[in-house]
Amino acid sequence: VDYVFLSSIVGVALVIVVTYDIACTYFKNFWKRAKSFPPCLQTSLPPHAVIPKVNKAHLVGHGDACQGPFSLNYTTGCGRMNGEGCERCWACLNRAAASVKEMGESARRETLDNFCGYSNWMKTKHPEQVLKWEREVLEWEADTSLPCPYQASKPRITLAKVKAQLAKEEANCTAGGEALQAPSSVAFVAFGLELEDLQ
Repeated sequence: VDYVFLSSIVGVALVIVVTYDIACTYFKNFWKRAKSFPPCLQTSLPPHAVIPKVNKAHLVGHGDACQGPFSLNYTTGCGRMNGEGCERCWACLNRAAASVKEMGESARRETLDNFCGYSNWMKTKHPEQVLKWEREVLEWEADTSLPCPYQASKPRITLAKVKAQLAKEEANCTAGGEALQAPSSVAFVAFGLELEDLQ
């Protein structure tokens, strides 16, 4: 990991924010380890110019000591970055693993590039959906009383709806001549839900 990271920052003369699942532990002795690498991998960046942070999805699983210091939310210049961008292609690339492990470097790169290109193409496959969503956003920004396009709608299911649906299913069963168990499924589910509320 050190070799890959150092290779990627050679020649960089800016401040960089590095997100890594375990940045909190990886960077503890990184600069000591970096000194042992050959001169071609030495960076001119001072330690304070490399800012290690933990990706947002992974930070949740870290202890309290990591939550503040390694959070992108509290890092100047990061905006709302989540640091997970490089991991979004993994599900797609996992399917290529069996093939690319047998390839030479050039063929491997081209194949992985094709997989990533396909992943990007899939994002633009339905432009009408993107346009519809953008229109909803603009409408909502003009009138916030409209449904918020950023909020996923969840179907609301009440106990009364569940009981009614089960009663309807039971009625269909008895109309078809099926024998029902005692207690009925409506009573059983209703009792279970009430029991859950009591706990």
